[in-house]
Formats: sequence, structure tokens, C-alpha cells
Amino acid sequence: MSNGENLKDGDIKTACILSIDMIGSTPLSDKFNDKELYDTKIALHKWVKYIIQKRTGSELNWGGDGGIYYFIYENIIKRVVTRAVVSAKEMIDNFGEFNDTYNNLFYLGKRNDIQIRIGIDFGNVVYHSDKGDWHSSEINSATKIQGKAEPNSILISSSAFKELEDLLKLEFETFDEKYNNSDLYTYPKVKNTLENIENPKEPLLIPTVIKSFTENITPPVPNFVGRVDDINTITRCYESEKTKIGAIIGLGGEGKSSIARKWFDTLLSTKTEPHIFWWGFYRNNSIDRFLNSLVTFINGKEIEIKDSWGKVDWIKHNIGSEKYLIILDGLEEMQKGEQGEPFGKMIHVEFRELLTWCADHLNGLVLITTRFPMKDIEGYIGNKYENIELEGLSVKDSRDLFNKIGVKGEQKDFDKII
Repeated sequence: MSNGENLKDGDIKTACILSIDMIGSTPLSDKFNDKELYDTKIALHKWVKYIIQKRTGSELNWGGDGGIYYFIYENIIKRVVTRAVVSAKEMIDNFGEFNDTYNNLFYLGKRNDIQIRIGIDFGNVVYHSDKGDWHSSEINSATKIQGKAEPNSILISSSAFKELEDLLKLEFETFDEKYNNSDLYTYPKVKNTLENIENPKEPLLIPTVIKSFTENITPPVPNFVGRVDDINTITRCYESEKTKIGAIIGLGGEGKSSIARKWFDTLLSTKTEPHIFWWGFYRNNSIDRFLNSLVTFINGKEIEIKDSWGKVDWIKHNIGSEKYLIILDGLEEMQKGEQGEPFGKMIHVEFRELLTWCADHLNGLVLITTRFPMKDIEGYIGNKYENIELEGLSVKDSRDLFNKIGVKGEQKDFDKII
């Protein structure tokens, strides 16, 4: 059972409630026309809903600039609270990216970044198929707690904090106010966390349960069909303790990125997740920006490392033993594309060093999409590296695609095109 399946009206279920609100909607309406503001609110709604659903959360309601979401307890209480909190953290940690990508509110030539705040509580709800009839003091308290939160922060109740994974608790601190005489806890920390550290210049590693970063991620493909064998092969690579790198190799337009995204979404619907880092090279092929982002992702905060080799060395020594999924989409942007001896080799030697180190030591999987062969790691084929070479869609899958997108006509005419 997952978030409402097989529930009957009147059932009492343990749940984690998440309330989110866009701050300052009324003042923004004085600056921008209804269409501009509406488009940004719709984008926010879709973005929030996608993040919630990745971790089997569901929407109770959305009111234009905010809403309430719920995560039903199944078998591990800590897990249901963690799913809600990690979803909230993903929103807060990546909200700058949301503004960069989806916010089109410009006034006098300057973008007006929007802000959000999130409140979370944990307790019981009375389920009804009509979501307007749900009853729960926790729904009300999550909304009230959210109203106390600082801009671009999370505020959680003491009952939610109590059930949170221990490592995740370390990222919260006690809030200055209480709710119903009970402590509240806020993320991110605003107090000086380096006060008692003797050498604050050293990187501060912040432990987390689950974290994710997606830069220029391929959007979901609504009419995806077939590729079952390819997706199963990726899953086998991911679940294998031996395979460290898998590369989807094919010509342009064969669906490499779409396959990676389809598999990625399937992974996120499961109960366990690794730390996830997705980088799209088609829109950003700077090795410095890529390495900076990967270092920041692993460390939990930005640190200054002067050159690319230093960043690669830092990654090798600090990534640790936790499980990672690193998706490198469009890696041909970083490979030599001219025919000849170097064809397919990495342009940057330090990138080759990172890949070979991952093949030998990473706990997890590096999933690559590229048009070119991976010459630098071919020696690992059959051992720690697996090629997934794409072919065109099968006849059956091509027929399914025509049907899915609503193409009308005779099957024999479809077969001629195929």
C-alpha cells in the first residue's frame, strides 16, 4: 500500500504532513501581470509535485501559491519522516536552480527571485476519498509551523524531529520559537557551526542520509515506449557489486538521454536511494563547473580548490563509502570527436583519471550517455565497465509509439515507414 492505495473512508493512518508556501505572492501581483505570475506559480507547482512524488508522497491540495502533501507510514516510521524531510531539503537546496530555470518575473530588467518556506509535522490523519474531508490536527499544525519558518527554510515539529534519521538530525538546529510549548527545528542552520572547530579552513563534511543534484537534467519523455532490455541492463549494472560504470552508446536521436531518464525515474520510485548527481554536458561542458559542483555536492558546501587536478584528488579522497549514482549525460562533449587514434578519448586527462578511479573504487555506478566509444576505460569491459550499445526501436515498439502519440492509419502503412 502506498499513499492512499487500498484505503477506505474513515481509516486512521500515521503520516508525515508537509506544507509549502510561496512567500510574498500579494506584493508580486502589484508588479507583474496575471499571466507572468500564473506561469511561475504553475511551474512551482509542477516542480514541487515532481519532487514529492519521487519519494511516493501525494498531494492533498494546492491553492495557487502553496499546498499540502502527505507521506503515509508503511513499515518504518523513521523512513516516512525521512522521505518528507529529504523532499523538503531537495527543494530548499535547489531553489536557486528553480529560479534560474523557471522564474520569468523580471522588473525593470532585474529578476525577482521568489522564496518559499516549508513546515512539517508527524501524526495521524483520517483518510477520505474526498480530500476536502480529511481530518487531522497535524495538517493544521504543519501549516501553522510553516508560517513561522524563515524564507527558504524548513521548520519541523518535535514529533517529526524525534522520528528523523539520526544523521539527518545533525543538519537541523533548534528554532528560536516554540509551537504548542514544544521545540521546533530548522534547516539550514543559521548559527555559526564553526565556532568550536579548531581549524575552520579545513573542509567541513556534513553527513546526510540522501542528497541529490541535477544540472540540466533531461526532462521526462511522455511518449516513451519499449527499451525494456536496455533499462533492465542498466538496473543489472546498478545492482551489481562488480560493475562501476555503464555507458549507453548510440547515434544522435536514438534516445540515450531519454532511456537514462526513464530508468532514473524508475529508481526514484523505489524504497532505497543512493546519493544522486546528474550533470548534463550538452548545455554545460565546462570541466571546472562540473568538478566544482561535484565537490560541493559531496562536501555539502562550497570550498575553494585551485585547479582541476586538485578537485579530482579531493573527490577521490573524500567521496567515502556511501553509495552514489553519478549520471554523466552527453559525455561526447568532453571526448575527442575526430576520427583517428584519439577518437573517443577524454579531452581532459584529469577527467580520465576520475573515470578510472571510479571504475576501481566507487561504491555505486557512473551511468554515461555518449555518441562515442569510451576508449579510456575499454580495458575494464566485462569486468567493471559495461557497454550498452543502442539500436533503433523494434518494429513492435515503433508500432506502440505510433499508437501512443495518436497517429491514425493502417498497420501496413506504419510498417512501410518502420
